[in-house]
Formats: sequence, structure tokens, C-alpha cells
Amino acid sequence: MNETDFLQRFTDGLNPLEFELEHDGDERFCNVFLLGLPRSGTTLLTQVIHGNTNCRCTNNFMARFWKAPLVGAYLSHLTVPEPATPSYASNFGQTSALGEPHEFSWFWQDLLELHTHPQDEEAVQKRKLDRSRIRRKVLGFNEVLRAPLVFKPLELVGFNIEQFAGFFDRSVFVFIDRSAMDMAFSIYKAKKKNEVLPNDWWGSRPPEDFVRGLEGTSLENRVAGQMHYFRELYKNKLPQLPQDKLVMTSYEELCEAPTSVLERIAAKSGSGHGAVKVTNNPAPFARGAAIDVKDHPALFAALQDWGVSDRFGISEV
Repeated sequence: MNETDFLQRFTDGLNPLEFELEHDGDERFCNVFLLGLPRSGTTLLTQVIHGNTNCRCTNNFMARFWKAPLVGAYLSHLTVPEPATPSYASNFGQTSALGEPHEFSWFWQDLLELHTHPQDEEAVQKRKLDRSRIRRKVLGFNEVLRAPLVFKPLELVGFNIEQFAGFFDRSVFVFIDRSAMDMAFSIYKAKKKNEVLPNDWWGSRPPEDFVRGLEGTSLENRVAGQMHYFRELYKNKLPQLPQDKLVMTSYEELCEAPTSVLERIAAKSGSGHGAVKVTNNPAPFARGAAIDVKDHPALFAALQDWGVSDRFGISEV
């Protein structure tokens, strides 16, 4: 029996306990949901929020329990200590220690039924989400951990963000942007490393009908197409969010003024019990040199062909 089969069978046996931990009641805590393109800084933003506010996170330990996530959260609460000092290390979005953030994509795909739903663009964006089930799971995390949480569901929520936002009165959505060329080169490196077979895909995945249109094209074109799709998705979706729930930031702002970003998130979360509270003032982060377009002409040309602008172009009101 391999590891995946073992964990599947193990978590299937936890279903009765998982059901008991679901919360079908009041929303007593705020939750922070992070959105952004691959390599835009979402992992660092998760780490900054988790390490410097009262927000807990879904971590590498819980990720083993994606079919019984609340059981995993409870076990984590009992056995995995919160890091004494924040760690800001990661490898292409992946952290290493058990208590460090994990984006929990298998959980989100299961919760939002993206595994079973038709994967053409129109169907994905028009499907109806299960409000009751989503609330029971998300609010269950709050009740188990007795705290607000920071989640990184990215486009898995972004596809249907207007529905999802309506399920939670106490929620903050944070979109982080970054220089298009810096993101593109970082995605390019990740794809070159991870896309070994013809049907491999790294990072946020558009619906299948869009992906099929990129098959057989250059790596640079696949990167630019991926960025174009999700830039357009967020441009269409973010204006549908209530502005009192939305924070717009950038990788550059996060590095230069992390406390300012945290304070804006906390302000949007409201006040009183269950709101996000800033607990530390992290120092600014050093940034590497910007990617020079002259060094990567094919990648720059592909971005231009797809009409990917350097900046996102939507501001927070």
C-alpha cells in the first residue's frame, strides 16, 4: 500500500468525527482569503500574516488530512507547536516545517467540487457552490483553532468569488500583484523544473478548454497564456467583491512595508472578538533585482503577444 492509499483509507475512517467538528452556527471569527497569480508573493504574504497576527493557518501537518481537515486541525492543535519565530523560507511556494503554511489545494478542490465538475470555462464559472457545506468546513477551522485563519485558495475560490464572498459576513480578501516580468520569469523557471511530461502543469491551472489551446506551444507562450488567463479572471471578478472586504497590495509593498499591509487587513476585518489583530511589526524584506526584459526577449515577446500588462490596473477603493 502506498502513502496516498494509506492516507485516503485512514481519513475515510475519520468521517464521523469530522462531521462532529463541522460548525453549523454563527460566524464568530474573521477569515482572510488570499488571491493572486503564481509567484506573485502569496506564500510570503501567508507567512507574514500567520507570523505577525493572531491568524492561524492550514499547515503542512493538516495537509495530510485533506479529506478530514478538521480532524487534522484538531490533531495539529494538540501536537504541532506554533513556530516560536516566523519563517519566511519557501521553495516555489512550498514550506518545510509541519507548522508552516500549506495552501491545501486538495482540500479546496474537494470542497468546491472542482474534481468532479466539467472543466470547461463556462461551466466552472457558472456552477453553484454548496453554501452550507463550505460554511460548515471553513467555520469549523475557526472553532477548532479558536482563531481567525489565513487561507490561500487562490483561483480555486477566484473562479466563483462573488458567490463565495456572499457566504461569509466576516471575511477579508487580499489580492497581491507583482511586476509581470518578474512573475513570468519565476513561473518559467518553475515550469521548466516541474513540467517533465507533455501533460504536466505547474501552478494555477485554467479550465481544460483553455489549457488545450496551449498544448504544443513554446514554454514562453504557456507562461504568458497562463498569466493572461488569470489576470483577466481577476480583473473581471475582483470588482464584484464588496470593497469593504477587499485589500489590494503588491509584492513590492509587502517587502517594503509589511506592517502597513497587515494594518490594512486588520482594519478591514472589523473590531472586537474574532477580528484580525497585528501582534508584531515585521522588518522589511530584501528584494532581488528586477528581471531585465533584454535578458529574456522570447518571454517578453510572449507577454506582449498575450497583452499582459506590467501592472494589474485595479485599485482598492
